Amino acid sequence: MARIRTIKPEGFTSESLAEVSIEAERTFWGMLTQVDDEGRHRDNAAILHGALWALRPRHTVADVEDDLCQLAGQEHICRYSAPDGRRFLHIVKFAVHQKVSHPTPSKLPPCPRHDCRSQPLPESSGVSSSPSLNSHGPLPEPSGPRARAPEVEVEVEVEVEVEVKDSSSTAGAADGHKAKRRRRGAPPPGFDAFWDAYPRKVAKAAAEKAWTRAIAAGAEPALVTEAARFYAMERKLQDPQFTKHPATWLNAGCWADEPDPTYTPPAVTGPSEAARHPAHRPVAEVLAEQAAYGNSHPAEWPDLQLGLMPDG
Repeated sequence: MARIRTIKPEGFTSESLAEVSIEAERTFWGMLTQVDDEGRHRDNAAILHGALWALRPRHTVADVEDDLCQLAGQEHICRYSAPDGRRFLHIVKFAVHQKVSHPTPSKLPPCPRHDCRSQPLPESSGVSSSPSLNSHGPLPEPSGPRARAPEVEVEVEVEVEVEVKDSSSTAGAADGHKAKRRRRGAPPPGFDAFWDAYPRKVAKAAAEKAWTRAIAAGAEPALVTEAARFYAMERKLQDPQFTKHPATWLNAGCWADEPDPTYTPPAVTGPSEAARHPAHRPVAEVLAEQAAYGNSHPAEWPDLQLGLMPDG
């Protein structure tokens, strides 16, 4: 159910909103009217498209999904999954900018990252949330031995970095290794090569998340990167505004698409050269042939990186 919301003037001078496209910003303002009184909504681009873009069919469901990726990349929204697998989202700073006089409790599950509110201690713990002084004046001084204050156990979770060494070896530091978490901010493995190959470099944070999901789902990094190079070739002489955002391209699994039938490859000198040109052949076939040829001709590997097979 749509609701009346408040838009503050400073929202139009927000530097983080200026990092997303005009369409993504419009989707964000529209989402304010669609989320419930705790800022939550189903994470479904088709539903949001029907509510916000029904009269503008040129902005498709895929474009709305791209809007959501951009907004999540700037942390204006947070996308999460419930234990049963259903996906939801919420506006991160909804409670800061929206004052609902009589809010209706949300029927959607809370975000495990942002809605972890501390629970009140049970009465049996001996700790009370009421003031220490009551209306009858100060507490009387105990006449007997001073009573010991009740103890409350507090569980603290601490993250540490440890060094693990093989005790059976005498080689010392050469046989040790450190169990380290990946540095915050470091790109996922293989992403830099994909980013260099992809023709449109926008919303990098959203693209990194989409890359991580695609590789976790079983996509081959080399295949995805090579497909990005082919897509860059197809879009080279096209209007760049119609080139997909990298996150949209990854989320839609476009690396498995057939080559664009309208794409005209560069002029070639003869049939043998045309047959060898990557634009005329499926990505998987080119990769397999390059790998086989590169193993037997390592000195010519730089030419293979350009997508061309040597004659003969």
